[in-house]
Amino acid sequence: MRKVIEPSEIIVDLPTLEEDFVHVSPWNRFLARYFDYAVFSISLLPLIWKFGKSFIGSNFFIPFSFLLLLPSKALWIPIEALLISTLGYTPGKFFLNIKLLHHGKKLTFTKALRRSFLVWVNGIGFGIPFITIVTQLSAYVRLYSRLKTSWDEQEGVTAIQKTVPLWMIVAIAILVIVYYWSFAAM
Repeated sequence: MRKVIEPSEIIVDLPTLEEDFVHVSPWNRFLARYFDYAVFSISLLPLIWKFGKSFIGSNFFIPFSFLLLLPSKALWIPIEALLISTLGYTPGKFFLNIKLLHHGKKLTFTKALRRSFLVWVNGIGFGIPFITIVTQLSAYVRLYSRLKTSWDEQEGVTAIQKTVPLWMIVAIAILVIVYYWSFAAM
C-alpha cells in the first residue's frame, strides 16, 4: 500500500535566513573591503617603517611606504580567510552587517582562502593600481547585473546583509576616503 505525501510534509534542506537580511549593495561590499585593507595596512605601518629605515637608511622616504603597502593586499588573503572561516566576517563586513555563507553556514578555511585569492586576482587585479580599476569595474557590472560576483559564484558563496544605519555607511566611507586620500597627498 502506498502513502501519498502532502506537499507540507516534504522537508527541504535550504539555508534559512533571517527576514531582515537584504541584498548586499556593491558599494557596501566595496567599502567593507577597503575598510579592511585600510585597517590591515595601518597595522603594518610600524613594520614598514622599521623595514624601510633598515632597507634604505635613515632617509626614509614616505612615498616608499606606499609601495611597501601594495603587497599588503596579498598578505591579507590568509588573514581574511581565517576571519571569515572562524568569525564569519572581517572588520569591514562586521560594521556593515555583511555575512558570507556557503549553504547557510560559515565558509571553511579552504573555501574562504580560495575565495579571498579569487577576490585578489579577479576583484582587485593583484593590487596593481591601473589593473585594479578595470577588474573592479568589471566586478561591479557583474554584481549589479547578476547579483553575484565571479568569485562568490565559483565558490558557491552567498553574501547577505542586515540593514545598516546610514550613519554607519557614511562613517565607514569617510574613514576609507580619508585613509586613501592621505596616501594620494604624499
